[in-house]
Amino acid sequence: MAELAATKKTCRACKAEKPLAEFCKRPKQKDGLDPLCRACDDKIVYWIGVDLGQAQDYTAIAILEDQGEDDVVFDLRYLERVPLRTSYHDIVKRVGDMMENLKCKRCRLAVDATGVGVPVVELFENAALWPTAVTITGGVTPSMDGFGGYHVPKRDLVSKLAVLFQNGRLRVARGIGHGQLFIKELQAFRVKISLSGHDSYEAHREGDHDDLVLAVAIGAWVAERERGAAMVMI
Repeated sequence: MAELAATKKTCRACKAEKPLAEFCKRPKQKDGLDPLCRACDDKIVYWIGVDLGQAQDYTAIAILEDQGEDDVVFDLRYLERVPLRTSYHDIVKRVGDMMENLKCKRCRLAVDATGVGVPVVELFENAALWPTAVTITGGVTPSMDGFGGYHVPKRDLVSKLAVLFQNGRLRVARGIGHGQLFIKELQAFRVKISLSGHDSYEAHREGDHDDLVLAVAIGAWVAERERGAAMVMI
């Protein structure tokens, strides 16, 4: 039995016991191996959402795991609120390092292109990270921007995220950094009805942050839209 345990490992996803050669190396894991076998690992897609901040606004990075099943469920595996005054070049490098660390994985990157976002999206492109640009609007209907990106009403981003969360299709990993703050941000959003009858989503109180919510929402919205498209192999 000791010899069997030393030469085989049980996959967390398919529960099958397989030779150690069927698992990618993961130095940070206790046994040095990925918890998923290569067959299950090949199905996984990581959707990375980045909400770019300006001046006193935080930049947030979210990583959603998609197991590749038909009945898709997204697992929120990572959240980061980048310190204020971090340069955009450092943010691009940070995201690139994350994608590099996701070896044996398929990655898609979605980046906020609102405001100062456009030139920063170009930094991601120059780094060969191939982002999908998402410009947040106050409109009613999502549309393509003509360059492979999207113009998406803020209400679409947040309502899609709320539905995923309420239906159990967005799961927040236990113990994830900023996880509880993300849930608090999501619950703090409210619908504002204008005199013309249009609704919009915004933080409940002036000064509340929404960077974590928007980073997750951007990643989830693009994932729902483009799931099954060609992936960036890192």
